[in-house]
Amino acid sequence: MSPPAPARSERRFALAVAAIFGALALAGVLGHEMWRDELEIWLIARASAGLRDLLANMRTEGHPALWYVVTWLLARITREPLAMQLLNVTIGTAAATIVAQDAPAPRWARALFVLGYLPLYEFTVITRSYALELLLLSAFCSRLARRRAIDGGAVGLLVLLAHTNLFGTIFAGLAVAFALVAAWRRPAGEGIRVSWIAASTVIVAVAVAFAHVLVQSLAIGSEHADSYRPPWNLRSVLACLGTLARGFVPLPDFGAHATWNSTALDLLPRGMTGLVGALGGAAALMVAARALRRVPEALLVFLTGSATLFAITLFVWFGFARHHGQHFVWFLACAWIAAALDPRARDSWNARTGRLGLAALLAIQALAGVHAYLRDLALPFSNARAVAHHIAASELQDLPLVGSIDYAVEPITAYLDRAMWYPESDRSGTFLDWSDRRRLVPATKALGDARALAEREGRDVILVLSYPWRDLPVGARVTIGDGTTMHLFARFRGALVADENYDLYRVSVEPR
Repeated sequence: MSPPAPARSERRFALAVAAIFGALALAGVLGHEMWRDELEIWLIARASAGLRDLLANMRTEGHPALWYVVTWLLARITREPLAMQLLNVTIGTAAATIVAQDAPAPRWARALFVLGYLPLYEFTVITRSYALELLLLSAFCSRLARRRAIDGGAVGLLVLLAHTNLFGTIFAGLAVAFALVAAWRRPAGEGIRVSWIAASTVIVAVAVAFAHVLVQSLAIGSEHADSYRPPWNLRSVLACLGTLARGFVPLPDFGAHATWNSTALDLLPRGMTGLVGALGGAAALMVAARALRRVPEALLVFLTGSATLFAITLFVWFGFARHHGQHFVWFLACAWIAAALDPRARDSWNARTGRLGLAALLAIQALAGVHAYLRDLALPFSNARAVAHHIAASELQDLPLVGSIDYAVEPITAYLDRAMWYPESDRSGTFLDWSDRRRLVPATKALGDARALAEREGRDVILVLSYPWRDLPVGARVTIGDGTTMHLFARFRGALVADENYDLYRVSVEPR
């Protein structure tokens, strides 16, 4: 029996949206130069011989393991980083298909969201675990809406979701809480069927994922960990409230060169940014709460999730656009499940004010996405790939490498597929060890390490600095003590990631 005509029509619509999404995502990743947060996972996966090595190598990462395991499996097939990007495009397109077909919103709203800033650009063009999170979360919402039960398939989706990233861990736990509260409050047949075995399985998976993240976080060195912790004061509280507004309305500073992770709030007069952002966050929270008011269970878990995200922002890590957007992702998930429990929950989108508000919100997100996408195509996101190609295509390709600051030069090793000496941790490698053995060092330490390596190797060394050492023109030669010559032979500027611009020196030491 063929599906009814409305179902076939929705399927065709979803496939059309997914085809557009996939084509744009593919063009986007082919023009996107990956930066350190994307490539560190690839470097860890590529350097790990087995799963035990993988877990050991990611011991200071602070993330659950699923995306690392998926990447590790891919790295067994190829050493080319592009493969990870293509996999992420596939995952993102699958998520777009589910949302475009099954989300309880008008077609125009589904298309605008899918082709907007978060799903297309931030989660798919930029290759992290967020597309996988969106795929598993949307697949769970779709299944729950159809079956009104946490069955075996839903449990499997939530277990995997818990191990994508910390947001997925939180959302998986709250999804079970949603089902349990709905089962308790509503008569049989009107709530969500969930057994204690199913709920316990997901809770255990959430606990394991959180424990894994906690153990890794405790292994991170104090110098690195302290840089994440925001100060606890009124200004940081206001900024924390403002992240909800940034997540719902991710408008960048269109006039800035590095517009990624910027916010139009910074254009306000000094002292007004935090207050206006906090008011905007409070307004977004009230609008979301009003939209969910018909289903108290949905409202409860949305507010609980928002409070959890606020706590992480305030006490652990302030984050950037990809983190702040999780407020909006969680709101959509709650609205999706709410519509399954009570069809009247759709009224918020069908009322005139609801349609206008949703249209304005998604139009802004689409505008931000178009701007970020085109900016990424026009400018280098990172100069790491260009540096690697420059070195590989010259007579310098076999010379030893020294790089500083380690986190900024790290992505070069992914494209070159060879190690670099990191002065910050006194070791040669590719991915970073964020433990206490690492500390920031001055330029004199990096220069000294390059000189010492040139002496040990008996040949020149390439020194890559992610900051200007001196105000020198390209081609300049400088002699520093004991016959060491520094030749600035290349400079790379203009990247959207400000600290992934580089100066390249050829370090020569006169033989004694």
